[in-house]
Parts: sequence; C-alpha cells; structure tokens
Amino acid sequence: MNKLKQNKRILIFPILIAMVMMSEVGCSDRDTYYFDWNKISLNNLEIYYENESLRYQQTDKLTFAPLTFGTRIGFDYQMIADFGNININLIQSAHALTKPTDEYILKDKILSISVKTVHDFDNEHQAGSDISHYFKTLWSGDFIPINSRLNGTNGINEPRISENYLNEEYDIYLRENPSIGEKHQFEILIEFESGKILTKMTDEIEIK
Repeated sequence: MNKLKQNKRILIFPILIAMVMMSEVGCSDRDTYYFDWNKISLNNLEIYYENESLRYQQTDKLTFAPLTFGTRIGFDYQMIADFGNININLIQSAHALTKPTDEYILKDKILSISVKTVHDFDNEHQAGSDISHYFKTLWSGDFIPINSRLNGTNGINEPRISENYLNEEYDIYLRENPSIGEKHQFEILIEFESGKILTKMTDEIEIK
C-alpha cells in the first residue's frame, strides 16, 4: 500500500511541474516581428454617386469621365528574419494560443507617395512632371492631401497584431481635369525612410 502511495506521488510531481511551466508560458510576453513591403500593385478605381452619397469601386474600365478616376495601391509584405524571436520550447509552441497577441511592426516606414504624369497633362505639367498635388485620398467622405493618412498605413496609430493584416491598401484619386489630350497614364512612386523607392505604372486610360 505504501508503495502505491509512493508511486502516486512520483506521478503527481512531474504533472505539477508541467502545470507550472504551462502557467508561465501563458503569462509570457508577446513576441515582436518585423516586416517590409517589397512590391506594390495597382488597380483602377471609379468614383460614382448613389443617392447623393459618394461611392467608389474597383473596375477594369479604361475610359473615365472627368474626376472619376482613382487607383488602389496594394502593398505586398515580406517578413524580416529575427533570430532573437526563434523559440524552440516545445511546451510554449504547443500552448502559443495562451500568449498575449504578437506584434508586427513595419521596419521601413513610408515617407511619401507621389505621382508623375507619363503624358502632357496641362500647360504647366508636361510629360514627366510631378502632379502629386492633383491627387487626393479619401477620409470620412472628404478628399484630403495624398499623404494625409500615412500614419495609419505605417502602423503608428495602431500596431498590427496578426500576420493576416500585414497587406495594406491605399486609395488615391485624381481631382483635376487634364487640359491636354485624352490618353493619360501615371507613375506611382512610394518612397521609404531608408531611401528605397517602389514604382509602378497605372494602365493607360482615357479621360473624356
């Protein structure tokens, strides 16, 4: 009988140790991961009014009425290796869901978004000119300067807490009518704090 009690004590002891280790894992600090945006994509947007409310939608159209063209900039990410975050504790891996939510931080933040015209746009802006001030972004139904919402895009206002939210989109809209020609195309340039620049051409469109 004494042997049986002794065996029970031997079994209970490692179970208690495991429970303590699990509880420590549950209280462990969140991990921090870093990522960069390594390429961009563009999709055409069209502005329209419905019941006197401003709306927009993604479109494959290449012909636009004045003041209805926009483009959606999509950012694709890549994770940055951080060997300080590698953890080979099997118990911690098995119980990762008990941890606080991890944090994902954009390592190289966007400094500015700018736009160049590929064709002559008006008398003051020939082919190759910067026309960033002709583009706006939209916030709460109002058109505001093109770079006004970069804090949110850079994650300054609210850190990202899941790898599912690392892709980002940023919409900009042409708010000036061209006075030269009908065919137009634009080069979107994204400059980062490191000096890196990502560029992409919109489709050639007609505005008439």
